Amino acid sequence: MELISIGKIIKAQGLKGELKVFFEEKQLARLKSINTLFVKQKNGTIPFSVRSLRKAKDHSYYLMFEEINSRTDAELLIGHVMLADNTMFRKKEVAEGYSFTAGYTMIDLHEGELGRIEDVLQLPANDVAQLFIKEKEVLLPLNDHIVVEVNKRKKQLTVNMPKGLVKMYLEL
Repeated sequence: MELISIGKIIKAQGLKGELKVFFEEKQLARLKSINTLFVKQKNGTIPFSVRSLRKAKDHSYYLMFEEINSRTDAELLIGHVMLADNTMFRKKEVAEGYSFTAGYTMIDLHEGELGRIEDVLQLPANDVAQLFIKEKEVLLPLNDHIVVEVNKRKKQLTVNMPKGLVKMYLEL
C-alpha cells in the first residue's frame, strides 16, 4: 500500500471530536471517495474511518472520524499529516488538471468564442489558460468552478468566466 500526503490537521473544533483540516486541493480533487484516511504519528500510521466531511467558510474543512468522539481525543491529532491510499485516487490524467486542453477553442458563456488556448500553465492555486485575443496575451483561470463543459471530440472548452474579466484584459 502506497500512502500519499493529502493534508494536515489544524485544530480541534467543538466538543464531539470534530477536526478542522487543510487539504491539498489538487489531491482532494483526485480522490474517488474518502472512506478511510491515515494519520501519521510517531509510532506509525493509523487508519481512521471518515464519518463526515464538510467545507468550512475558509479554504479548510471540518472532518469527523468514527474513532474520535471527544475534543480531548481530537486534540491529540492536531498538527499531524493526513494520508490516503494511492488506490483511492483517480487516474493521473484526471489529476493533471486542464493541461490537455492546450489547442482547444475556448468559448465563454458571456463573451462567446474567445480563441485557441495556446498553453496551460499549472499553478498551485489552479491552471491558467494562455490565449491571444486581438493580439493581446490573456491569462484566464481554469478550475472546476469556471469550466462548464469539456468537449474532447470538438476540442472545445466552455467556460463561465467572471463578468468583466475578459474585457478588462482587452482594455489594458
